[in-house]
Amino acid sequence: MKKCMLILFVVMFAATLGFAQEDTGVPEKVKISLDALLKTRTPNGVFDLKSVNTYFYASQGSVYVNVLFFAELEKDREELKAKIEAEHQVSLDEYSKFVAKEEKKLADINKKIREKNRELPVSRRQEEKTWEKPEAPKLILPKAYHNLFLRVCQDGTAVQKYKSPMPQDEEKTEYYSFGLILAPGKYDILLNVNRFDDSQDGIFLIEVDVPNLTLADIVAPQKNIMHSTPVFYKKINTLHAAEKRFNVIKNRYQVTPFSLEFYPYIGEEYVFKTGETPTLTFFILGVNQPWNVEVKLDIKEGKKKAVSFKVPPMQNPYFFQPIEFKGKDKKSLKAGDYTLSIACTDNNQKSRKGKIEIPFKIVE
Repeated sequence: MKKCMLILFVVMFAATLGFAQEDTGVPEKVKISLDALLKTRTPNGVFDLKSVNTYFYASQGSVYVNVLFFAELEKDREELKAKIEAEHQVSLDEYSKFVAKEEKKLADINKKIREKNRELPVSRRQEEKTWEKPEAPKLILPKAYHNLFLRVCQDGTAVQKYKSPMPQDEEKTEYYSFGLILAPGKYDILLNVNRFDDSQDGIFLIEVDVPNLTLADIVAPQKNIMHSTPVFYKKINTLHAAEKRFNVIKNRYQVTPFSLEFYPYIGEEYVFKTGETPTLTFFILGVNQPWNVEVKLDIKEGKKKAVSFKVPPMQNPYFFQPIEFKGKDKKSLKAGDYTLSIACTDNNQKSRKGKIEIPFKIVE
């Protein structure tokens, strides 16, 4: 939990940063599609858009929301590129024919000039004509073949609008992500992924219920210890230069106000390979300051305790713990079904307790 104190310091004292709202250059077709999506709440099936998951991070007066979604764009991108290249080749062929025709015309003219010059004295001879051929057509590929147009709506009214190019590289796409800063409440997230030439677009609506996870919610005392949704991560990085504007990224998500980058395990079930060491995180809620929360963490196989971890008392509300799937003998746990059990007790008020149980699997 060494990184907890630094992360908490940022959370407690950093001012919430917002994105610059963008609503420029939105094609009329996209506006119509998003208007229809809000009314019908029905996707059109283009680009196989689907929701993957949504993650929440505590912030001051609001919540940082990361939305993960999938879009099948690789094949479409290849087709668009092939079309552009084919059109460029047609232009090159036409250009070559034009140049050859003009050069032949020039050659014929200069031939006649040379023949005429033979019969004339040097002083009266005509100079041969010259012609500078135009520059050949260049192959210009778009910086992005698709753009995301986004509307965040609450009670039928758009409260945020953004635009961002969709990232493209050779890495296989597991999902795309973007971040929003929202107050707790229910929202409709309207997505429109549009081709760069406005020839086709895919639409999808994601319903998001932003939990009460502001700093005020975290420190408000409750009878029992509550917690945010636990999440396992493959790795967490500190960003040296976080993007301040709204943007879409691939196969990870970022909490840019706090310069953090997360690589979560995704899927309906938590499945880990032997030898992996995922990091478990969650926020605790309802505990008075100063925080002094005792944590008991066990891995159970059925009702039998397989591993117990020693966890120092939490001095802040952010639980951050690498989980090593090894027994007392330091051997890796065998493949099978397990439960991660976390029991929390407020040392300042012993009656205030909380418990989390997370089923998971280990595979070879």
